[in-house]
Amino acid sequence: MSVQSFHNATVFPLIETQVSQLLKDELLKVSGITLVNNPKYADLVLSGTVVSAAEIPLALSSTQGIEQYLVEIVLSAKVTGYDGKIIWQGGSIIGGAPMYVNNNLAIFQQNQSYAMNEATQSAVSRLVSSMAHNLKSAVFIIPNQSLSQPLSPQVPGGMASPFPNSPGAPGGIPQQPGVPGGIPPGTIP
Repeated sequence: MSVQSFHNATVFPLIETQVSQLLKDELLKVSGITLVNNPKYADLVLSGTVVSAAEIPLALSSTQGIEQYLVEIVLSAKVTGYDGKIIWQGGSIIGGAPMYVNNNLAIFQQNQSYAMNEATQSAVSRLVSSMAHNLKSAVFIIPNQSLSQPLSPQVPGGMASPFPNSPGAPGGIPQQPGVPGGIPPGTIP
């Protein structure tokens, strides 16, 4: 898989670089993912946009004004195959984190940076989770197995069993007498 640099549609500079790097880090945590820099050598290419980054007032005080913001990051992404066809597309993937206001400018900027990082990490985690869930790919759930290998055991006739732990599947649950699909009663060997 190749992760392309995301497009930045916000006023926050370099947030796309942070998103792209966090995506790479998150995907490396997922078993079976191999990242490549050149999309020509990738089976899948992930690209997208940082749609928005906003600080939304969350808590107000009659004496202090705004005391807390919600920092919100919105991502849109798509995965294309080696042939350029879109395999998965996810829009409006949102991550958020609280940011507390402080009258000390240095502390306020530190809180802002921390909240932006947390919101970005949250959005990236949700994006990877959504992508993995919707692709339902072996690359996200089975370590050390390529996409060209079957996801489940083969049954006679060359068809993969959709239920590898079902009765009758190789290595599956033993068939039981009197159970629909099981061994007929009175024929126990």
